Amino acid sequence: MMLTLVVNGSYYLYGNSFSAIGTAYGVKGYRSADLQTWQAMGNILDSALTSTCLADASAGGCGRPHILYNANSTNYVLWMNGGEPGYLVATSKSPSGPFTQAAQRAYIDPQFDHLIAADFTIEVANNKPYVVFSSKS
Repeated sequence: MMLTLVVNGSYYLYGNSFSAIGTAYGVKGYRSADLQTWQAMGNILDSALTSTCLADASAGGCGRPHILYNANSTNYVLWMNGGEPGYLVATSKSPSGPFTQAAQRAYIDPQFDHLIAADFTIEVANNKPYVVFSSKS
């Protein structure tokens, strides 16, 4: 899955890095000024978070990255699948990273803690973020 973000006239494209067997284990970023020529930014996660992704590779490996800008904290906030329960969250002052893992996972609702996260999206409406998600079980 790819996600595009526009910041100061530059386009940012994010997607998963995959192993040879198809397991997501990190997030790579690309930047463009014209949507035709792209500059690879490489892995946008800090080394500790990359290690977490590799350790959780069988359970999501930091899959399905979604990035939002939080004007209150002036941080870019990255949400990812990464095993269970909840979601991995990381922040950066720059859209190109490095993103550093938050101290705690984001838990949606205790009644869903036992579910295996599947696809999700994050949208902002009236300056409030909303998470819409599905599960595998």
